[in-house]
Amino acid sequence: MIVIMKNIFIRFTNWVKLRIYEILYILLLMILSGYIVINWDKCIAMKFFEQFDGNNILFLIWIVLLILPFYDVEAKGWKFRRKGIEDTRKQFENAENTFRQNQINNLRDDIQTQNSEKIDGGGSQ
Repeated sequence: MIVIMKNIFIRFTNWVKLRIYEILYILLLMILSGYIVINWDKCIAMKFFEQFDGNNILFLIWIVLLILPFYDVEAKGWKFRRKGIEDTRKQFENAENTFRQNQINNLRDDIQTQNSEKIDGGGSQ
């Protein structure tokens, strides 16, 4: 039971490490969306110079975060949206390479089996 729980924990931590940016993005979007909904009137007032409280900037950042997944944007070496596409492409390449290697191994085994049958069949006559 402990081994199973440890295995699940290791798999979960690896999953989190791979998707940390997506997780943080979703958390930030959820928290900011909650704040925007609660303070809707303050955020859409767009008073940048009269009693500036920052709600307007939070509203604009929220809009950018909502639009961000639809475009290819690069920030500090991390590409939004394109990263997922590239990861998927790499997975397909790895699966294709594994499939081809399995085909090669199967053909090699078939040839070895045929050769051993010919050798054994020729020696018994």
